[in-house]
Amino acid sequence: MKFKIQIYRPDGKVEEQEFDYDQPEQDGYKMPMAHCDQTILHAPGKCQFCDHYPEAQALREFWRINFTGESDERKAPCPSEYFRPAELRDRWPGNTPGGYNA
Repeated sequence: MKFKIQIYRPDGKVEEQEFDYDQPEQDGYKMPMAHCDQTILHAPGKCQFCDHYPEAQALREFWRINFTGESDERKAPCPSEYFRPAELRDRWPGNTPGGYNA
């Protein structure tokens, strides 16, 4: 399934992106999010797992929420940092862009 989104930038420019949605499956079940910790979502192009969730990535852009590992002061903090620091979150390889293969 393909879909397009438009991102309206503060400078007045409109960016249009087209996505081909192919959510990964595990044993025939479509996983709800890229990582076991559903608060983790990396920016497009940063994580092979998160890139399968372009709708979720587009929503983070639209709502101006930082992606995991980002710290733009003009955006809301990444939800994965609400209850623990990034250093603790990233100790488990499953929360990182490379996963266990890094």
